[in-house]
Amino acid sequence: MDMDHELENIHLTNSIEIAKEQIAILREEEITANSNIIIAKEEMYAETSHSIGNLWDSDAFEQLVELNQYAAQVSRSIDSYETIVSNIRKLELLVESPYFARIDFHFDNQNNTKSIYIGRSTLKKGRQILINDWRAPISSVFYRFGLGKAFYDAPAGRITGNVSLKRQYEIKKGNLEYFFDADIEILDEFLRKMLSQNASPQMKSIVETIQREQDTVIRDLKNDLLIVQGVAGSGKTSVALHRIAYLMYSGLANKLSKQSIIIISPNKVFEKYISHVLPDLGEENVQSLLIDDIHEIVLDKPDIQTRNQLIETLMTNNGEWVNTMKSCLQFKCSIEFKQMLDRLNTKRGTMKEINYAYRRLFNERSYFNQVAGDVMLPDNIDDIWLFTNENLTSSRTYFDDASALTYLYLKHNINSEYQHIRQVVIDEAQDYYPLHFEIFKKLFPNAQYTILGDINQTIEKQENLAFYQILLDIFRKKHSILVTLTKSFRCSNEIIRFCAAIIGENIESFGREGTKPSIFKTENDEKTASLIKEIEEARAAGYQSIGILCKSEKECRNLYTLLKEKIDIHIINNAANSKLAGTFILPVYLSKGLEFDVALLWGVNKNNYFTENDKSLLFIGCSRALHRLSLFYTGELSSLLVEA
Repeated sequence: MDMDHELENIHLTNSIEIAKEQIAILREEEITANSNIIIAKEEMYAETSHSIGNLWDSDAFEQLVELNQYAAQVSRSIDSYETIVSNIRKLELLVESPYFARIDFHFDNQNNTKSIYIGRSTLKKGRQILINDWRAPISSVFYRFGLGKAFYDAPAGRITGNVSLKRQYEIKKGNLEYFFDADIEILDEFLRKMLSQNASPQMKSIVETIQREQDTVIRDLKNDLLIVQGVAGSGKTSVALHRIAYLMYSGLANKLSKQSIIIISPNKVFEKYISHVLPDLGEENVQSLLIDDIHEIVLDKPDIQTRNQLIETLMTNNGEWVNTMKSCLQFKCSIEFKQMLDRLNTKRGTMKEINYAYRRLFNERSYFNQVAGDVMLPDNIDDIWLFTNENLTSSRTYFDDASALTYLYLKHNINSEYQHIRQVVIDEAQDYYPLHFEIFKKLFPNAQYTILGDINQTIEKQENLAFYQILLDIFRKKHSILVTLTKSFRCSNEIIRFCAAIIGENIESFGREGTKPSIFKTENDEKTASLIKEIEEARAAGYQSIGILCKSEKECRNLYTLLKEKIDIHIINNAANSKLAGTFILPVYLSKGLEFDVALLWGVNKNNYFTENDKSLLFIGCSRALHRLSLFYTGELSSLLVEA
């Protein structure tokens, strides 16, 4: 063993020992803190139980104050205990893998060079920092600079210096597997190695491989509205979650905690998939909401159509009425329809009044025309009006009507439940319409926003870059920016080229080589044979995450029926307990934001994928694959793939 390796092992051993010593101290404090909670609760019961029954008497003010004081003491004891437990958890993660990088930084105007170790959280001994949190200002040097001149922005101002060493480590279960001194080429090779690994059932943190442009987004504190347009596989969601962790780290200054951050997620599967990232970074998870949750909270009605139910209807039906349904969604969630909603006479803002005014809009055509006035209406407004008129006679509240009613209610009523929210992260933004962003704006009036999307991954509509200008106009924040992430890290070169050809655009690939996608024509008498063979070959190759993607949930159920007796497989629906491990079937529209070792697209036939929206679906499905992509069809191959 060379001297360098021996010194690194000594440093690692010392770091782990110090972390263990601090854990032992905190364990003692944990016991004391837990005892304090029990004592505080017993005191509250003993001292206040006699007066609880008299709280509503006219002279009970003193008893109420006393009860509140004891309750506050219990709350403080619980907070203290939870802080200790959180610190123990962070140190336990450090014992497993204390750090992943080191830079040797020579500060200008100083004689010495300092070795800066970088990990997932800070480790101190007294006032000495042994390991720097990856979010610390000086840690940005690792992500943004190679060897040579460098700088970072600290609270005291810009610090300049010179990087003489950049070293990266692989430490598992407290053991130093290897390390290497990194320049750009070696770092790229390390990233390729990381990307070549199998996918995880949950999204993992990327602290070891954050790219310069990603780090810029993560550490942005200047903008009230940060919009990220990122190609498939550019790490948008990972960047957003690491940004949340960074904002929580810097929250000591701006009072930002997990209680004041919220994520708007596209579905429950996505919520589950990302749920391990923040705990992996030593932070607690923050609250997450779906647009369906917001409809339910605000309207408090039974049987509100969810977005996934709407998409499933669109995926499994054809005909002119489906086009009318899309037109309803497009118009009733538009800026133009918002103008009409703003003109409705709902001054008192009660739900009864709002429901009456909204129904009148689609019961009386003359009233509709009067309210519309100079608003630009779509050419098929008659079809939209009649379709909505019929929907409003149903006991079900349809998705587009739920959005309109939610906006109307929030326009006149303050929802106090979310006034404390200071940061809102909206993922898969391209799935929403202008009216939904107006809802977010009213529901979270005191928040800054991080919005992430990809205009090429829409489902039932088409978008272009003008979409982001609409968002800038809606929120009208003092400091706003649109950042574009153009490089895809997920797929191999061969898969990303195939995906890019589907949508007719160039997508920059990180440069990882792999196998070419395959397309199989299946025979009707044994149409699942080639699919089963592909699954078996993928398993034999060591792939652990094999996603079979169908256009709809209905198609998923049909395929599952054909396969369940022949191969070990499970089906995924929009449920929080869905697990992306093994071999599974799910609809394409639920797969956005996810990634699998192998993606197998089923039923890419001419009569199944043929519209511009279907082109987006094919792109979404194909771009889920890390290592292997295969497509299966009967009859004629989709013309969208033939053209590609």
